[in-house]
Amino acid sequence: MMRRIGLVVALALGLWGTVSAQTGGQFCVKAFEDRNGNGAQDAGEPVLSRGLNINLLNESGVVIQSAILENSQRAAFGEHCFQFLAEGQYSVVVSGAEFTATTADTMTAVVTASGAQVVMPFGGQRIASTTAGSTAVQTSAAQRQAQLEQIVVALLAALVVIAMMVVLGVVVYLAAFRGRLQAATAADARRTTGSMRTVRVTDTGEFPEENTPLA
Repeated sequence: MMRRIGLVVALALGLWGTVSAQTGGQFCVKAFEDRNGNGAQDAGEPVLSRGLNINLLNESGVVIQSAILENSQRAAFGEHCFQFLAEGQYSVVVSGAEFTATTADTMTAVVTASGAQVVMPFGGQRIASTTAGSTAVQTSAAQRQAQLEQIVVALLAALVVIAMMVVLGVVVYLAAFRGRLQAATAADARRTTGSMRTVRVTDTGEFPEENTPLA
């Protein structure tokens, strides 16, 4: 009989130790996409399952645990829980580069060892679409600027080519004109400085016939 009583007591103590080891406070975050930005999860607004960093701070403000939402076992439900917490005051801070908080991003609460959950609702609006739109506008402006620069460069190149053609044309014209001028000058020199055969006139005033000796 005493042996049975001892066995029951030992079993009870073992179960008590197991239960005690598994009990503790829980501080959870439940995140949702607040599409209309009213700070509440309305019908049709899905939970957030990624893109959030969650930090747990103790009463002194020291980070004692950190989590990434997509790595949570309950990420599909938009939840992450810090479990088996000793009784005391804790704070949870939620942040995410892809979202703008529409609710408080920090919550401080007292956690009890009873296992009851403290739940922090977190709503966020996506900012990726705004960023994408801004990037698209910047890209379009940059493309227009690049096209304008290409047009200006092309016009300048055309002007340079035209100027070079004009200069080349003037040079060719002057060279041709100088050649003609030199040729004309040489012709005039032949006409003005060339020798002529002397023609003698007879006593009668007539030119002698060809092959007739002059007196």
